[in-house]
Amino acid sequence: MAKQRKHEPLYTLNIFPVYDDATKQERIIFLVQTVRIFIHFRYEIVLQDSVENNEIHLKILGLHVPSILLPQQGPAVGRREYERFEGSYKLIVTKQDGALNEFEINFQRNTVTMVSQPKNPFILVSIAPAPLQ
Repeated sequence: MAKQRKHEPLYTLNIFPVYDDATKQERIIFLVQTVRIFIHFRYEIVLQDSVENNEIHLKILGLHVPSILLPQQGPAVGRREYERFEGSYKLIVTKQDGALNEFEINFQRNTVTMVSQPKNPFILVSIAPAPLQ
């Protein structure tokens, strides 16, 4: 009998609060990055998002070539910024091929807590802050 291969995640998603000095408000950052490191350019991940009731929908549409082609290596990056959430939300992340992962996340004041996540996700979600570039 053939051994089933575990699928490795393709993306990471960091969800964390930041303080916006310009607006003097707390914001929530959703930072999506590829696991793969590109050696020639820093591509942009094209994202489509919506927030309805207590559901956050985030769709990964693909990669976009940067308009300024400066040699730079690193993961492809996509970012969304929201006003503060409060309470429990379902996060639904969808890839181009229609595969989706569902997470439950709790937002309280300045903290984000992961409540549940799928067993073998294509995107690893973390509540740890990540460097913003």
